[in-house]
Amino acid sequence: MKIDRPLLHCTTVAALLWCGTAKAEETTPRLEHVLTATFTQHNALASLAASPRYGPSLGWSLSLGHVVVGAGVRWGLPAAGATVPFEVYVRAALTMRLGAWAPLVGPELGLSGLTPPPSRSPQFSEILEPLHGPFYVAVHSELLRFRFKRWLVSAMGVDFGTNLASPGAALRVQFDFITVGFTL
Repeated sequence: MKIDRPLLHCTTVAALLWCGTAKAEETTPRLEHVLTATFTQHNALASLAASPRYGPSLGWSLSLGHVVVGAGVRWGLPAAGATVPFEVYVRAALTMRLGAWAPLVGPELGLSGLTPPPSRSPQFSEILEPLHGPFYVAVHSELLRFRFKRWLVSAMGVDFGTNLASPGAALRVQFDFITVGFTL
């Protein structure tokens, strides 16, 4: 009997999630406060002339079982014409634990000054200016996220989102290269 590979992969992932959820329900959820530090790369793909912005991020989160809410601030190297070289965000996410592995995914809403300035070319400036605004919405995911006692380590988190000034017209991508956190 031949088993379809995608079906096998989906069944395996569903079984792991079910086992992780069943195991997590056995313990009583408790409030955990976590402080995190992250090194990020921010890209706004509305303007191909804009270079990526690198910088640190500091965050705080509160988790109760499978639900995590948090907030933070990110800094970026200032670019010519940028309004403010930082952004603030809030997020809500779902997580589960399977041993040390604790992936996380959920929506993020933010106010950003890291939006690249309009193009230097006058003809493109008129087109790109309406695409940039201070508010954004994104989906944040950390699939390589691990908890070791009081420590949290995550690699290659990613955010995909859009600017609320013109939803869907401009793509916002952010890579969180490494995140280190500590439970208070």
